[in-house]
Amino acid sequence: MDLEMVLGPGKKGVFYGVRNYDNITLEKQVHSAEKLVNSYNSIIIKKYVDTKKPLLLNDLLVTRKNLLALIQWVVVNKCDFIITYSDGCLYDDQIGKQKIKKFVVANQMPIILSTEKKLFHPLMISY
Repeated sequence: MDLEMVLGPGKKGVFYGVRNYDNITLEKQVHSAEKLVNSYNSIIIKKYVDTKKPLLLNDLLVTRKNLLALIQWVVVNKCDFIITYSDGCLYDDQIGKQKIKKFVVANQMPIILSTEKKLFHPLMISY
């Protein structure tokens, strides 16, 4: 699956950003995501932001409360994608990366990395 299958006119997504992320301002993260989404005539309908902190008990979802809130919201509500600045906003280690991949696969929810203009973990299309 590529961006053209995820983004397009009328498609709605959720933004996830992180304060204190590698000296990249939150405004730059939002701008990057909005620029990409707007170029496909899609929209961001909700934004979630956490402050990057060291992981507590090696648990991504305990440390990043708004990432957990975003995941819960996406499961219950209708949206077409999640967009973030880069994969470093999503996790800090391989355990966190695997948790995010499991979420993507289980919910068939694409996550877009705005700086790379690609999907975090490609979904397979069922025919």
